[in-house]
Amino acid sequence: MIRRQLGCLLLVAVILVAAGFAAFRFSTRKPPQPAEQPLDGQLSVFIRRNLAAQPVEVDQPGALPVMARGSMSLEVHLNQPAFIYLVWLDSEGNIVPLYPWNTDNLEVKNVDEPPPVRRATKVVFSPLQLGSGWTFGPRGGAETVILLVRRTALPDDLKLAAQLASFPMPQFENSTAFVKVRMPPRQNQSSAPDSNHRALTDFLQPLAKHFDLIETVQFPHSP
Repeated sequence: MIRRQLGCLLLVAVILVAAGFAAFRFSTRKPPQPAEQPLDGQLSVFIRRNLAAQPVEVDQPGALPVMARGSMSLEVHLNQPAFIYLVWLDSEGNIVPLYPWNTDNLEVKNVDEPPPVRRATKVVFSPLQLGSGWTFGPRGGAETVILLVRRTALPDDLKLAAQLASFPMPQFENSTAFVKVRMPPRQNQSSAPDSNHRALTDFLQPLAKHFDLIETVQFPHSP
């Protein structure tokens, strides 16, 4: 009788230990992770015809064409923190590093120079100082602003100058036309000829393997 009771108690103990171990394994198992939210955002370009003028967004009447001594300011808004890089290809063919290399003055002029370390962020203003802007030079042509966004910081071995060296210089027959291209595409906005849009899209395609989001705005500069 006693042996039978001991056997039953031992069996109950084994069952309780097994149940406890299973409960422990279940409680320590990581919960399923939600799917990664797609990276999204927008680049806005604001134009000033002169220092006294109010800024006008590039797609609004009166913004284009830009002229010498005019300026632009940029805003980037993302739906989640990421690493943001802004590059300006001016009408003279220069590749000008903006954020994060330069905040209010163009002190760094080589886009291949390692950018300062910045934390991932959702919002960027370039220039940083309210009311200031990046001034256009005297030569006419096209101005292009490129937003490059990554989930991780730009690696040291990725040289942007080589990526942007063969940039196509478009022709704007309409002085108020502009091109806006986005990768991955959401709504490519353009009031310029299709040839300009295709050329810019083809040029940016190789960059898409290095960046999670690219948005480019291109507009005419009258001499």
